[in-house]
Amino acid sequence: MEVIKVSNLSSRKPPYDFYEMELLGDSHFTVAVPIDAEEDLKRKVLGAVKTHLLGQKSVDYILKRFGPHWSFPPPDKEINFLIRTLRAVDDTVARIINIISSGEDKREHVGLFAAEMALIRLKPTFRSIHLLIMQGYSFEAATLCRLILEQYGFAYATYKINDPDKILKIKPSKTITNLKKLLPYSGKFYGDLSSKAHLTPKDTRYYIGSKDGAIFVRYQLHDDAKIMLYYFVRLAIAFKDIANEISGKYVNIEGSGENSYLEEKNNEILNDAIEKLEAEFF
Repeated sequence: MEVIKVSNLSSRKPPYDFYEMELLGDSHFTVAVPIDAEEDLKRKVLGAVKTHLLGQKSVDYILKRFGPHWSFPPPDKEINFLIRTLRAVDDTVARIINIISSGEDKREHVGLFAAEMALIRLKPTFRSIHLLIMQGYSFEAATLCRLILEQYGFAYATYKINDPDKILKIKPSKTITNLKKLLPYSGKFYGDLSSKAHLTPKDTRYYIGSKDGAIFVRYQLHDDAKIMLYYFVRLAIAFKDIANEISGKYVNIEGSGENSYLEEKNNEILNDAIEKLEAEFF
C-alpha cells in the first residue's frame, strides 16, 4: 500500500500571514509561499509559474531541466524562533480581541466604549509590527510599539469616565504615568521606545556604513529588530492585563476549554521568548 506523505502545512491553521511567507521568483515575477513549506512544494510552485511565463504546457519539463538547480534551504533556528514567537503574539491578541468584540454593547458608557474600541483598533498595529520585525525595520517597529503603549494608557485612563468632554481632553502620550499603576514597567518602556522612535544625529552610526570608500544606509537592522521583539512580546502579554482590567467584568478574558490549552501553549512560547531575548540583549 502506497504511503501518502502529508505536507506539514496541513497542521497549520490557515491563512498564513505575510510575515510567515518566503518570496520566490526572478526578475520577471515574485510569488509568496509559506516559509516553512517543504522544498519540494517551493520547487513545484516556482516551476509552475515559470512554465506559464515561458509558454510551456508541461511543468514536468521545466522541473526536470531546471529543478535540480533550485535550492531552498529550510529556515534557520532564528527564523523559526521569530515565526513561532510572532504566531503566539498573533494568536494571543486575536483571541482577546474576539472576546471583547463578542461582549455586550457598551455605548451607554462612553468611556468604557472608547476604551474597548481603542484596544480593538490595535489589531492592525500589532499586525504591522509583525511585518516590520521580520523585515528588520527596528525604528519603525519602535514607533508602533510606543503607539500600543499609548493606547493602553488611553484605555486605562478613560474606561471609568462617562463624560465625552473629559475624554476628548485626554492625550494618550500623557497617560503613561497613570498606566504605571497597572503596568509598573510602562514608564521605562515608554522611555526606551521613545529613544528609538525619535531618530537623532547620534543614531546615524547604527544605520550608516561604508565599504570600499562608498557610503550606504542600512535599512534592515535585524539585531535591533529582535530587541524590539522583546518589547513587542511584553506588550502582547500586557494586552491581556489591560483587557482584563477594562472588560473582565463583562466577558471572560481567560481561556476556557480548547482556548485554555492554546493560551497556555502561547504563554509558554512568549515567556520562553522573553527569557531568550533577555539573555541575549539585556
